Amino acid sequence: MSKIVNNERVKLVATTINAGAIACIGTGGITPVISMIYGLPLYQMAPYKLFLYSVLFIAFGIMLHLVALHILGRMEE
Repeated sequence: MSKIVNNERVKLVATTINAGAIACIGTGGITPVISMIYGLPLYQMAPYKLFLYSVLFIAFGIMLHLVALHILGRMEE
């Protein structure tokens, strides 16, 4: 397999993982907090639980982003 094909496959995998990280942070981390601030009835739970879940989703998203960066390190020159 040529270097160009390998690099494109590595970029595709890293992009897919990074998109998952963005979705995780946006959906699980930011959206619940915003809905609680504006009083939307989507999340009827204690504020400390909402904060804990949001922090966990944001941490998981950051971890996925770091995995994507590590995968990009496998590109050939």
